Amino acid sequence: MAIADLIADRFIGHHVNLLQLAESERETIFRMLGQLQAELLGKMDRQIPLPGFGTFSQRKTQALFALTDKLIQQRYGQISQEHQSTLIDLAEFEGARTRKLINAPIGVSLLNVGVPLSTLKALASDDLVEGRPAAEWWGQQADNLRGRFQQAIRQGAFAGETLDQLKQRVRGTKARNFQDGIMALTSRQAEALVRTSVQSVANAARHETFKANRDVLGGFQALVTLDNRTSELCMGRSGYAWDLDGNPLNEETTIPFPGPPPWHFNCR
Repeated sequence: MAIADLIADRFIGHHVNLLQLAESERETIFRMLGQLQAELLGKMDRQIPLPGFGTFSQRKTQALFALTDKLIQQRYGQISQEHQSTLIDLAEFEGARTRKLINAPIGVSLLNVGVPLSTLKALASDDLVEGRPAAEWWGQQADNLRGRFQQAIRQGAFAGETLDQLKQRVRGTKARNFQDGIMALTSRQAEALVRTSVQSVANAARHETFKANRDVLGGFQALVTLDNRTSELCMGRSGYAWDLDGNPLNEETTIPFPGPPPWHFNCR
């Protein structure tokens, strides 16, 4: 097997490890979101009166929202910090791992220049997903959850729903495997962000390692997962190659380097 194919196989195998890391991080954040859901339901238990014990007035509604807004902000701050720590560790690991993935098949230390730790940490902090750091996306998801929670409570209260019915709006119903509540959408959005940001940091650290060793590397090529879930954007870039300044290296490549993947949410 040609050296280039051996290196490609090693990167493909390593990609599986990155998927496993993303899955582990997803499970960690899902546990944190599960705790948040339990706390939101607890606030509802204490703030929303049971039938026959008073009305759910505007004052009580605003008191509930004040408590839940603060809770959501705090918990998403913790989620963002936990995720940031994981991304920093990943950036440090990926820089060293990239050199090993190339050097081992060749049999010599061709890539021997590492990326400064400060640069790798900055990559994790500036982890850009569609032009925005992951921390900003977590903040946006917190805002989205606050908005959906308030809308669900207002709609349910206007319809005269019971406390149990209002809680179902948040956690979903057992009949639909709890996928019809607002927390299900929250979890799906968190999952997409985790998977995308893991790929973003890994590829950014890899790209910085390539640039640090430009004296022995001529460029790089996009290896795209081709199956029925591959986006048209990524499918169209399969096989594209660029030099380390971002210029096309072959006739097939029709655009300057757009930056390391992911090129969209849930990009693999």
